[in-house]
Amino acid sequence: MPSFTNFRRQSQETPLNDDARRALADLLQTKASSKRLDEHLERAAQLLTDVASQVNDRARMKKENYAVRQRKLQQKGEAEDEEERQGHEKFQEKVKSLTERMDQSIRAVIDEQIWAEGIPDALKHVATKAKPRTVRQDTSDQDTEEESNEQPDASEQPTTLLHVALSTQETTWKSKPLTERYTTNNNYVGWYAAVYESQNPDGPPMPHSSLWFADEEGREVPTSRTEHGNEDEDSDLEVASERVRITCPLTLRTMKDPVTSNKCRHSFEKDAILELLQESQDHVPFTSEQQAQLNHIPQRERLRRNQLEKQFWIPQVRCPECSAILRREDLSPNPVLLRKIKRHVEADQKRNATDSDEEEEDDEVPRGTQRKPVGLGSSPVVKNRRKTIVKPETVPETQLSM
Repeated sequence: MPSFTNFRRQSQETPLNDDARRALADLLQTKASSKRLDEHLERAAQLLTDVASQVNDRARMKKENYAVRQRKLQQKGEAEDEEERQGHEKFQEKVKSLTERMDQSIRAVIDEQIWAEGIPDALKHVATKAKPRTVRQDTSDQDTEEESNEQPDASEQPTTLLHVALSTQETTWKSKPLTERYTTNNNYVGWYAAVYESQNPDGPPMPHSSLWFADEEGREVPTSRTEHGNEDEDSDLEVASERVRITCPLTLRTMKDPVTSNKCRHSFEKDAILELLQESQDHVPFTSEQQAQLNHIPQRERLRRNQLEKQFWIPQVRCPECSAILRREDLSPNPVLLRKIKRHVEADQKRNATDSDEEEEDDEVPRGTQRKPVGLGSSPVVKNRRKTIVKPETVPETQLSM
């Protein structure tokens, strides 16, 4: 989260007039810059998730290959290569250190996102609390001169109000425990799940989120799974369901770019669910403030009203699995499910390739009546010195005597 130690507060020479207050309020409607910032932060979170999973994938594969080589050396009665052992341990330690650094980086990205999300509220606070210029009833030259030289209260200056609002937001966020800050954030949950799945592709279910920061928060880790209650069981079921559900309920095909609902945890092909949202005629109900703005526009100005409705329009659809209300903001990439789908597809391809090879081998080896007929009919004919003997076709040719 950005620090406010270098926040430059400029002194206000005159109180805000009506135009200045309206300009502050208009900042709340300007979303272009914040949207670009949100996209950059979201992209940074996705890259950290991808890199962390790839690095840990590589470390796990090297660890498995190293274990295989060690078993072969033990079977042969040969000594372990000390240089190879040191290199292996150094690599694994480097991956561990890098993963910890990326863990801190994904948390920093989330802190930045929370800070950016709080800017509209801070600006709204400034626009509401900034003291307007008072108009004197006496319009004498002396009073006018005193008004122009009037210095606003330092505590009511916009820069001071903004500084206080953002500082309060930062203090409130950092006062929360790590579990509350990150375990309910979609980006961190995706990062943690991707790393865990890379390290344990066929291992036990991912631990419950209440345990992720137990060490850092100085809490004792429970030894029994029953201490987690139903939440832990639900988490296990959720992980298990993702292992088998790889088809999109909309396309009925294997997903290539899955996204998962943050509300109901059902997954869909990204393009399919976004197309459904784009074609939806249903929308999130307008807020009271939005409805007030729409009602303020005269009915005869229908074009202007439609343009404003378009700005407020947020499409929504019902989940085809459970009828939960879904918006685009409720959908998040699911890198863990994507990795499982890729492994499933690769396993299928290997099985199909193996089956094809076995079928080709079977075709190359003649069996039974598939033998090329020899002599009369379909039975091999072998001649001896006295007579022709017709042998049964079930007998291999190599067993026939002269």
